[in-house]
This record gives sequence, C-alpha cells and structure tokens, in this order.
Amino acid sequence: MQQIASELALAQNPVS
Repeated sequence: MQQIASELALAQNPVS
C-alpha cells in the first residue's frame, strides 16, 4: 500500500 500513497502524494504535489 505504499505505491498508492506515493501516487496520491504526487497527485497533490504535481512537481516534475
């Protein structure tokens, strides 16, 4: 369940 958390964090912090 770490991957989903990572994706969610990226969704809230869109920084490429």
